[in-house]
Amino acid sequence: MSKKLKNVNFNTKRFFIAAKLAQLETLEKLESNCELVTSVCDFIHQLQRERGVSNVYIASKGKHFSQRRIKQIEQTLKIQNELQKTLERNYGNSSHNRDGYRLLTVIGLALKGIEELDGLRDKIQNQQIKTFDLTQAFCRLINRLLDIIFEAADIASDPDITKILVALFNFIQGKEYAGQERAWGAIGFAKTHFNKKICYRLAHLQKAQNGSFEVFANYVDNSTSIKWNAFQGNKCNKELEQLRNMIKGLADGSLIDSEISEVWYDIATNRIDNMHSIEVELTLILKTAAREKVEQASKELKQGEQVLDDALSEDANSSSFTLLFDTNTTGLLADVELEQPEGLEQMTTNTDTSTNSLVVDHKSFYDLLKSQSTHIDKMKVELEQAKQALLDQKIVSRAKLMIMQEMQINENQAYQKLQKAAMNKNTTILKIANSIISTVS
Repeated sequence: MSKKLKNVNFNTKRFFIAAKLAQLETLEKLESNCELVTSVCDFIHQLQRERGVSNVYIASKGKHFSQRRIKQIEQTLKIQNELQKTLERNYGNSSHNRDGYRLLTVIGLALKGIEELDGLRDKIQNQQIKTFDLTQAFCRLINRLLDIIFEAADIASDPDITKILVALFNFIQGKEYAGQERAWGAIGFAKTHFNKKICYRLAHLQKAQNGSFEVFANYVDNSTSIKWNAFQGNKCNKELEQLRNMIKGLADGSLIDSEISEVWYDIATNRIDNMHSIEVELTLILKTAAREKVEQASKELKQGEQVLDDALSEDANSSSFTLLFDTNTTGLLADVELEQPEGLEQMTTNTDTSTNSLVVDHKSFYDLLKSQSTHIDKMKVELEQAKQALLDQKIVSRAKLMIMQEMQINENQAYQKLQKAAMNKNTTILKIANSIISTVS
């Protein structure tokens, strides 16, 4: 082999190995993000429970759930400590995070909210906050934590992992709507009456749950899908539906025994805890998939040296062209049908046949490079498909923000505007959202 050819092969090999190393590093970061998502999910679950007991405690003026609230705070703090350890372990090294500024930003916002939890708890303990305000405070923090899951899904570079993250994000979002339903129901029962406003809010939350769970169901594997279908028909859902129907009949403000608030809370909590078991399974699937991806990439990297050396050796003993004469690779006027001058058709056909034979028969270093490139292209398409649900949610969120700013209303009211417009025009919320964005743009 000439010195020039050796240098070319060395450079090609070096960049191929560099690509494999970059892939491994990306997957390792993805694995860290998946571990973070798991910790965030656990923390959200405890915050949801704390929000529920705090609502009953405030709405009943301290009559119900005093000790239960204290025990729940202890559990929340325990999981919070685990989350902080995960953050320090995976994100404490600044060099490890040079490409994750978006994720770090949403983590920072969430941490700011966590820092303020002690002050919120003091207000609750001293009965210095209204149920609506404490519910909103917890919801804002949980939404910031949900942003972490959303961002982890949005920046994920592997389609298989992205699908799991999209499913998990929508499941946790649906579970959060269920938690808010539990909170508002507890408020109504603890206050000994409901009104049309609370009933409307509960109906909205039930509809939002269904929407999130529909997206979740489109992205899960068969095993999780079977468990989800079984969950939907279980006892806790039937019991909750009975209480939902009771609440509908109380929209006129009729009085009801405040003791039922504990019954409502326990049934709603049982349902959410059942959801949590599916959530735990999803996070386990996520972490396992991420670990397997890292192990496979590491294995390929270790085995790659010998495979590359063998391929380069074959290249050295062959005079075959690869990239320069590969008819499947884009060249001049690619993919354009041209009329060929008379007399050239046979010559072109013969040349193509010869080149195709060389490319198919020659198992070279070029084949390895092209295989890697084809794999990346395939992953890109799959990734775009997996992220479509996230893109749709971004569009709706942007349209809501525009409505909120224009009409000076809150998020729930903005979403209701979108819903009403979609119903009036017999179309989807997504299409209405796209129309609003395009009109302003």
